[in-house]
Amino acid sequence: MPEERPRISVRNIKLGYLKLEDGTFIVQRVAVVDARPVRVGSPFGVDFDLVVLSGISPHPSKEVLEELRDKPALRPGEQPPGSWRPLKIVEKESAVEEVEYFDEEVGKYLIRVEIEPLMVSLNTSVRTPKGEPLYVVRWAPKATWTKVG
Repeated sequence: MPEERPRISVRNIKLGYLKLEDGTFIVQRVAVVDARPVRVGSPFGVDFDLVVLSGISPHPSKEVLEELRDKPALRPGEQPPGSWRPLKIVEKESAVEEVEYFDEEVGKYLIRVEIEPLMVSLNTSVRTPKGEPLYVVRWAPKATWTKVG
C-alpha cells in the first residue's frame, strides 16, 4: 500500500464573527480537513469532495450570563432540552480558510471555503458542561477552487 500523506496545506485563515441582539459576540472558524478529487474533467477542472469542520467560541453578554446563572449544566453525552430562543444576528463576517491541494494526477489547486452564519439560537434551560451558555449557529458553506499550477 502506498504511503498516505496529507494532500492539502493551509494557506490562509480568516476568523469570522457574529454580534447578536442579546449583546453576545461569537468567534467562528472553518477548517478544511481533507480534499479528494471525485471527478476529473469537469467544467471546473476537478470536482472535489471536501471534509469541512467549524467551531464557535461565544463571548456572552453579562445579561445572558445573569439570566442563565442558576440553570443546570449539561452532563457529557446528554442532549439539551428543546427550549431554544432564536436570536437576531445584527452584524456578521464570514469565516474563511484557503488550502492548497496537490497530487500528481490532477495538479495543484487553491481551494477556498467560506461559511456564512445564517441563524443562531440560545438554549434557555441549560448551560454547557463548562458552565457557559449553549449557542448553536446554522451556517452555509461556499466552496470554490482554481487551478494554480
